[in-house]
Amino acid sequence: MIVLHGHESRRRHQSDDRAQGSAGQSFAAFIVGGMKLDLTGEANDYVGKGMAGGEVVIRPPPGSRFAAEDASLVGNTCLYGATGGRLFVNGRAGAARFAPASQHDSSGLGVDGTQN
Repeated sequence: MIVLHGHESRRRHQSDDRAQGSAGQSFAAFIVGGMKLDLTGEANDYVGKGMAGGEVVIRPPPGSRFAAEDASLVGNTCLYGATGGRLFVNGRAGAARFAPASQHDSSGLGVDGTQN
């Protein structure tokens, strides 16, 4: 993204990609400003690993028979080494190491939600 559009792309979305289903490990790893990834489904561990910018949205499928607030939609160790960007998950994350070694705002997480 930076090579194609330069650093100005960080100010607006240049790439808006949507996916459905189960994303494997490291979904949205190393994304930069100007990118938006929108997943309807769930993702494994390391969502947003090394994220430098951009936006990631993960939500349950419409008509799901479970309550989003009770379901784990992302695995462990999300945002590992992330330095920028935004992650929105309409559901729970795995129990271990959410946003380790990052400076992200972890509003809404419990006491053990982050590890620095």
